[in-house]
Amino acid sequence: SGMTLHQADVRAARVTYMGQTVRDVHALMIPDAAGWITKIDGAGAEGDLVWRDAAGGSLNARLKHLAVEFQSAALPAGPMEKPGNIFDPNQFPQLDIACDKLGVNGFDLGKLVLASQRVAGGQRLDHMALSGGKTTLDAGGFWKREKSLSSAALKFDLQSQDSVGMLKAFGYA
Repeated sequence: SGMTLHQADVRAARVTYMGQTVRDVHALMIPDAAGWITKIDGAGAEGDLVWRDAAGGSLNARLKHLAVEFQSAALPAGPMEKPGNIFDPNQFPQLDIACDKLGVNGFDLGKLVLASQRVAGGQRLDHMALSGGKTTLDAGGFWKREKSLSSAALKFDLQSQDSVGMLKAFGYA
């Protein structure tokens, strides 16, 4: 019989995903019959992640804090990507995220709550909210990709005590 992975204990000075970075993280990942359970601690993030493989995947995150170094929201320069390389929301996992303290490039966004659902053709953002920091947000919408065409709609109310600081945190000022 083959070897079985019982757990992975990882310490990283930097973790980068889709161009965004979290520093100084320790993760203890434990597989279970339905996916993975991950305990995270460190200066960059602290909390629990539960990944489930069924139905295209789902991520449940309960974080005490998350500090992200946001690189850019800009589209890459150059010609439009080939249709086969375009990100498909049908491939994105369902999300259920709560973070007590979210920071982006040192800017305090406060508490984040985010919940998405799979729908025919893509994802529905049931609820996204920021509260208790320098910014408040209440948002919902959808993102679909069907027959090689993408569509999205987002309805939101965004308020900030420090608009310039928020724009700087996301690389716009």
